[in-house]
Order: sequence, then structure tokens, then C-alpha cells
Amino acid sequence: MKRHAVFLRGNLRTWNYIKNDIIKFFDVYHEQPDWYVCFWNSDTSTIAEIKNDFKNSNLKFLKFETDHNYQRFDSRILEGAHTRGPDKKIAEFLGIFSKVVYPYWRLAYLDQILSMAKRKYEIENNINYQSVVFARPDISYSTTSDLEDYVRCINELHSMEITNTKSSNLRMGKFSEGCKYDNYVSPDTLLVTGNIASDIFSTRFIDIDFTDGSLTRLMNWDVHQLISMIKTKYQLFELADTEPNYRVSLLLDIIRPDNLSMDEWNSMSKKSKYELCVSLGIDPYDYNLTIK
Repeated sequence: MKRHAVFLRGNLRTWNYIKNDIIKFFDVYHEQPDWYVCFWNSDTSTIAEIKNDFKNSNLKFLKFETDHNYQRFDSRILEGAHTRGPDKKIAEFLGIFSKVVYPYWRLAYLDQILSMAKRKYEIENNINYQSVVFARPDISYSTTSDLEDYVRCINELHSMEITNTKSSNLRMGKFSEGCKYDNYVSPDTLLVTGNIASDIFSTRFIDIDFTDGSLTRLMNWDVHQLISMIKTKYQLFELADTEPNYRVSLLLDIIRPDNLSMDEWNSMSKKSKYELCVSLGIDPYDYNLTIK
């Protein structure tokens, strides 16, 4: 069993403003992990610049992926479920569903790429990572826990465990804040998984059992709840721990352009967002403000 790995993926967005803090947090609290990085191709940064960002870290894999490669997959969800069905109302509803889960598929696709790279490295080097973190490049990560307690928690993570986002006062966030599906908190900003759980979760792009547009799956149908469905299907749970000194507090903060709050960002027009991104050296594509 080897140490820890970090999957860093998604749109670059505010990466250049918080990258040092992100890298430092995981390098310290996850004991110099191996990094696997896959971003959507963007003018916000380059492969050479990203390599330089990780010059003092263990970067094992780096790729900029394109929409062209992603769109090669002929999925009914990817192409839009509204083209199906004789009933117009049902077809329109499925069309809305396909747009809602679009971000889910895009993230799952990047996780699939990183999962294959990780497994290739593990097989070639006869190792298995003890844990894998799934992180975003526009999130500031911190903890109020002592380093010793945090490291202990990560090092003793069960192979089938999977943690949640916005953890607070419970072991890596069991039943803490977030979008809930039945008893399960479903994250989109951070996951910490055991080595078996990481392989299951990161290959969900080829598992459409809960995301195939079936009407029976639309009871809880946002991106977060789809993640929970994958977790519960494979029984990826947090194992309860009652020791007071074994509890960890993990803090996450989405960093938007110009450090705007969610309300401030959402109140801006598309044109204003576009102009702000350009002024800050952020490719508007990162926020779906242009089509490249």
C-alpha cells in the first residue's frame, strides 16, 4: 500500500489565484501525495505553467482535455434526452434532465481519465494508493483540526469509505452540511476515498444505471444527488467513529473571480462576468461564458 493520491480536475477558473494554497494544503495534510491533474483546455493556463506550479510536488499525470474528445461519446444524456419519446411533455422533461446532469457527466469523464492513469501507474509500479482525494481547482481548502488528528484520519480510512464535503465536527463529514439524498450527504467539491472506493467512484462515467434518463430515476435528480446514488448503489459509506479526538473539521470555500460571493456573482449579467474574467486573466470559457 502506498500513500495518497490527489485527483485535481475541472475548469481552471480561479486556479491562478489560489493554486499555491491548494497545493500546500494537500502536500502538508496528505503527506506529499502523488498528483493526477486533468483540466478542460483553457487559456487561463498552459501545460508548461501547470508543470511549473507543481515543480516541488509529486506530479504523476497532467492533461488538458478538449470538448471535442468528450463529445465523441454517443450518450443519450450527452446528446439530449429531449429527442426521445412519443409524449411531448415527457420528452421536454427529459430534455431538462439532460441539461441538469450535463455537469455530472463532464466531471465523471475527467475522473475516468485520471482513474485510468492512476491504475496504470499502480500496476506498473506494483502499488496501491491508500486514499484518493477528488478536488477542484477553484476551492480553498483548510482545516481547524490538528495535523496529527487529520493525518491519522486519512491514514486509517477504510478501503470502502468515501467522505463528504463541508465536513464539520464529525469524522470527515458524516451527515454534515450539503445536499442530502435520504441519509447521505452528496458533495461536488471534495471527496476523500479509500483505495477500492476510489476505483468504483472514479469510473462512474461508464455506469449509467442511475443516470440514464429513466423516469424512475428522476425523483431526486440534481447533480449532487446523482453522486449520492452512485455511492449508495455500491455501499460506499463513512464508518462511524466515536473517539472525540478522531473527529476532523474540514473547511471549503469556493473562490469566484474577484473573490465575489455567490449572490454577487449570480446577480451579474453574462456580459459583466465575461468582462471581469477577461480583466483577471481568466478564460471566460471556464465559466461557460463563451463557446470555444
